[in-house]
Amino acid sequence: MRVMNIRLCDSPTSPNSVRLAADISYDDNPGHHETLWFDVPESFHENLTTSGDPWLATLLPLASKIGEPLHIEGPIDPVLYESPRELMEWWQYWFPDMNVIPVHASTITPNNRSKPARTAQFFSGGVDSFFTLLRHRDNTEPVQVDDLLIGWGFDIPLSDQDAFDRVRTTLEAAATRLEKRLVPFSSNIRETRFRSLPWGTIGHGNAMAAVALLLEGVYERVLIPSTDGYRETGPWGSHATTDHLYSSSRMRTIHDGAAFSRLQKVELIATSPPALSALRVCWRSQSDENCGKCEKCIRTMIALELCDVLEKTPTFSHATLDLGRIARVYCPYQKTGSLHLYYTEMLAVARQRGRHDLAKAISRALWRSSFKQPLLYVTQRLRMNRFLCQIGKPLDTALRRTVIT
Repeated sequence: MRVMNIRLCDSPTSPNSVRLAADISYDDNPGHHETLWFDVPESFHENLTTSGDPWLATLLPLASKIGEPLHIEGPIDPVLYESPRELMEWWQYWFPDMNVIPVHASTITPNNRSKPARTAQFFSGGVDSFFTLLRHRDNTEPVQVDDLLIGWGFDIPLSDQDAFDRVRTTLEAAATRLEKRLVPFSSNIRETRFRSLPWGTIGHGNAMAAVALLLEGVYERVLIPSTDGYRETGPWGSHATTDHLYSSSRMRTIHDGAAFSRLQKVELIATSPPALSALRVCWRSQSDENCGKCEKCIRTMIALELCDVLEKTPTFSHATLDLGRIARVYCPYQKTGSLHLYYTEMLAVARQRGRHDLAKAISRALWRSSFKQPLLYVTQRLRMNRFLCQIGKPLDTALRRTVIT
């Protein structure tokens, strides 16, 4: 795999934006290449990097997955250049089909420009990102967030501009009330060969790191809000053991908030009307709305109800917290994983706060999940068996219809 022709130009699709682009060629498809790009506000033009740093972060997991050496026609920061092997060793530990591949750059050269003094964080409007924002508004915190980075082309497809515009408008209003600047960016990363990677378990963390490195001339540090806490974290694209490895000589990437449980995060969000007015957690809808029916929406609604603010959360005003649906949520036990721990924690708090209705529904969900987990394991194995798939597929589909994921 080779990264060529790194360039800055005006964005042909986004007014008042500048585009960083590069051509990517693959060893297994000689003579062909694709263009990968990132668009950011034009006001950042003078401080954008044309080094190979963002491209190392972007393409390393894809090169590792397909087993091709990564050649970057551009300079790489020496601090960042120390990280690829450790990153790939982590990926290989989690996913044995990943490879440790060589990485080559034109030069290994630090950027000698003066360090910036601003701090940014990635901001989707979800529980994790609002927690990081609110946590770092406390004057006792040594780090204060200046800007909020919101991406288009990550969870909301580039084809749905209306949805992104609605999300941007909602989050901009919340950011203004919280005295922060919202900084939009976009990328076609999920429309390239990169889409062959699983976005959650591998792809999204390094995509965020690429944006941070693109803006290493703008920010001294970039916070990546944690998805899980230390006690429940498993293999995931953004992880406490890997996010910091995307730092360079000029910019630090920081995995933030992993010392707190999800319920603790919601408890802080419950104190902020601007956060409640813009809370967006649903990935399944791939839009600006919470569906109110998927596991993640239900989980968040339970936590908000336990904090007595569900009725004060406009983004869930269309949804009803149905006890029967809670009981159907699939939250299996795993050695590394978060769902079982999320619901176990909420069960304890529901009992403590006298919400026996919620406690009963959550307890039933945990019991049903423990019963169905081995059955789903068997039906999934049958589904994947080329000789038994005709039997396994309908069995697996029928069983999955009885649970909410």
